[in-house]
Amino acid sequence: MRVQLGWMVAVLATLLTMGTARVGSEPGAWAQSKPPSPLLKEGETAPDFTLKTPQGKPLTLSVFARNRVVLLDFFFISSDFCRMQLPHLQKAYEQFQAQGLTVLCVDIGRTDSPSDIQRYWEANKLTLPVVKNEAGSNDASKAYRIVNCPTSYLVGKDRKVLARWVGFLAANGPQRLKEQLAKAGFKQP
Repeated sequence: MRVQLGWMVAVLATLLTMGTARVGSEPGAWAQSKPPSPLLKEGETAPDFTLKTPQGKPLTLSVFARNRVVLLDFFFISSDFCRMQLPHLQKAYEQFQAQGLTVLCVDIGRTDSPSDIQRYWEANKLTLPVVKNEAGSNDASKAYRIVNCPTSYLVGKDRKVLARWVGFLAANGPQRLKEQLAKAGFKQP
C-alpha cells in the first residue's frame, strides 16, 4: 500500500509541473527554498532592466521596446521545455515583427555562460535578441517573480503586462502562443 501511495504522489507531482523546469534545477544549482511568488498581474507595469547580451553589450528593456510589444521569455539552456519553446518564439518573431512585435529572451540559467548562450543560438540558427540575467540589484528574474521556466510575459507598448504564462508543452504550447498574440492584436500574416 505504501509503495502505491508513494508512486501516486510522484506521478501527481510530475503532472503538476509538466511543461516547466524549476528555476535553480539546472545542473549544479540548488532548488529554491522560498515558496513561489505570484507572477506580475495583467495590467501591472513591467519592471525595466538593463542586462548584457552574450557579446557584452548592455540592453535596456525600455529603450529596446520603444513603441513595440515585447514578448519576454525567461529560460535556461538546459531546460528541455525552454529549448522546445525557442523555435516557436523565433517563428513568432519573424512573422509578427512587421506588426510591431519583438521578442527578448532572458537567460536565467546560473550555469549558462555568455559563450554557452552564443553557441546555442548559432547552433540552432536563432536570431532572437537575448540577454543574460545578473544576480544582485539588477536581477530581472526576481523583478518578474520567475520560479519556473519557461515563463513568458507579453508587454504592451505602454509597458503594461498584457498576458503571462508558464511552461510549454508540444501538445498545446504553439496554440497557446498564437492565442496570446491574437489577444494582443497580432494577426496571422
